[in-house]
Formats: sequence, structure tokens, C-alpha cells
Amino acid sequence: MGILKSFVTHTPLLLEKLAKDPETSPVDYLIEIYGLKGTCNTIGAVEAGTLAGELESEMKNGNMKMVKARSLTEDLRRTLDEWEANRPVREKEGKAEPDRELLKRLSEAAETFNSN
Repeated sequence: MGILKSFVTHTPLLLEKLAKDPETSPVDYLIEIYGLKGTCNTIGAVEAGTLAGELESEMKNGNMKMVKARSLTEDLRRTLDEWEANRPVREKEGKAEPDRELLKRLSEAAETFNSN
């Protein structure tokens, strides 16, 4: 959960940086897109990681396609907003609560395993 929280916390600032024109600072833009690619792949956001990798390749080749960058940043922004909206209130307050249904199922599975 720590990696996902870090992604949700830090990615919005990164998306703001990527919303700017890459031609103003191509090296910084390339570094940011490289970081985003790695982060997305780490949390399992493979499609976003792939798109970030394509943007990275285009940047290295001098091809500045803002349409793809905007699409990537808009998609990630929507995903982050959706995740934030659906997060339990107690977790938002820093009081993460375990999933009681999952704990119940784990307990039942352990009891069944122990009785065999």
C-alpha cells in the first residue's frame, strides 16, 4: 500500500510538470517522463508505463508529440481522482482500517486448513 500511496501523492506534481511544453526544457521533460514510466510499471499501471516509454523514445528522437503527453497526463489524472474519490474516509484521515471481509475469509481459510 505504501507504493500506491506514494504514487497517488507524488504523481500530480509530476503531471503538472509534464503538462508544460517539452521544448522549454527537453532534458528535464525527458527525466520526468522516464521517472513516470518506471513508477507506472512498478505499481502495475502497464498501459501508462508503455505510453510513457513511447513518449521517452519520441523525446530522444526529437519528436515532440504533445497529444500523447496530454492523453497520458489526462488519463492518469482521472485515474488518480477516481482512486481518491473511492478511498475509504478513514484511510483519507490517515487511519487505514483493515478490510473486515477479507480478514474474515482469511480466518476461515486458516481454520479450514488447520482442521485438515
